[in-house]
Amino acid sequence: IAVAHDPNTARQTDGTVPLVLAGHLHNRINEQLKGGTRLKVEGSTGGGGLRAVQNDKPEKVRASVLYLDRSTRRLQAWDEITLGGLGLTTAEVSRHLPEENLKKDAPSSPAPTPSPTRSPARPTPSP
Repeated sequence: IAVAHDPNTARQTDGTVPLVLAGHLHNRINEQLKGGTRLKVEGSTGGGGLRAVQNDKPEKVRASVLYLDRSTRRLQAWDEITLGGLGLTTAEVSRHLPEENLKKDAPSSPAPTPSPTRSPARPTPSP
């Protein structure tokens, strides 16, 4: 994994690492580069300074949690977390999977065969 502040610098690692992380733009970008490297640009994690209060609406705070495979060290999934911003109480979390990890040719599981169920026996009336 490589890390660079500016996404333009991060793009220079294409083909040499599976994942490169960047910031600087204060909005999220997730892109598969031509050489196979995934570029993840994170949104504003609070470093936006006065931008957080300059507009009518507070700037949202964004962060991601990355899940890496221990053996291959490749990205398996990530959670994108978005908070409403200064003074707001909203939060959103969404899970994402890299397209290359989705098995497109995997056979679908056969539907389970329904098994017959017996109706309970009717009670016999007592004399």
